[in-house]
Amino acid sequence: MPLTDLRNIYKRKRINLYFLHPPRGYTKKRVLFIVNPISGEKIARWINSHVLKILRSRYLTMDIVKTEYAGHAPEIVKANLNNYDIFVAVGGDGTANEVAGMLIGTDKIFSILPSGSGNGCARELGFPPIGLGLVRLMVKGDTKKMDVLYLNDHHSINVSGIGYDATIAKRFQKRESRGMFNYLLIILRSFFCYHPLDYHFYMDGQEISTKAFLISFANTRQFGNNAYIAPDAKYDDGLIDLVIIKPFPRKHSLKLGFYMMTKKMKSSPYVTTYQCKEIVFDEPYTRWYHIDGDPIKLRGPVKVTIAPEALRVFDTKRSIFH
Repeated sequence: MPLTDLRNIYKRKRINLYFLHPPRGYTKKRVLFIVNPISGEKIARWINSHVLKILRSRYLTMDIVKTEYAGHAPEIVKANLNNYDIFVAVGGDGTANEVAGMLIGTDKIFSILPSGSGNGCARELGFPPIGLGLVRLMVKGDTKKMDVLYLNDHHSINVSGIGYDATIAKRFQKRESRGMFNYLLIILRSFFCYHPLDYHFYMDGQEISTKAFLISFANTRQFGNNAYIAPDAKYDDGLIDLVIIKPFPRKHSLKLGFYMMTKKMKSSPYVTTYQCKEIVFDEPYTRWYHIDGDPIKLRGPVKVTIAPEALRVFDTKRSIFH
């Protein structure tokens, strides 16, 4: 099919193909999709579609590798680091975290095709779903650097924490059935039997002792599904947003949920927020944490730090084509 005919087809569908005129001297980019198997079939059909084959032949080299087990994604990235320019995580926040980890400190571009239960990081970075918007972004999108959090040696690109949300992450991981319904079911069941704990830590040297329902370390604003735990967080400001939800009466739970969904967490008298560069939990025993929604046991002391501008991503706000 000639390129002019292709343009005419999409003009009739009112789809902007301005990306078919990339900058002078454009070099064909190499893209690797690292796919959680649950999402693989849909992505493979899209990449092998007739129209996309035409666009790929001119502008992109696109390949797919499916993960076979937990922890496989970093191995895939490491083996292909010199073969591709863009690495796209296809899955949820856990898959995104695994792919991003091997790209920290490199000049490779990290992207996400969200297909998980929360997709918090993908929502915050504004990555488009499958379609010509994604192709357009990969062909000529601007890039920027985002910060990365660390819990000891474990990296986090979205939101991590300790307390109630870590308990939810642990119980959700054990379930064979995933999806939003099962996630909400675990949240409700856990809420009525969860008991807040006492915590002792230092924030930029300031000593804090508190009982908390949960404590979040946020690089972006939300857990996922537009649940904004840290509405003021920015993934490129070099700061950790620390959010402490203190014990609250059950009658306040609906109001707290409303505040979270409307970006008004600070309105709750049970919520305290800080911005800092380092948090140190000096307790010498093991607790459950979660890192971007995946549970992990860490033995104290646990140090939460931030690495500014450590990961290259698409700047979706600037990459607007008319």
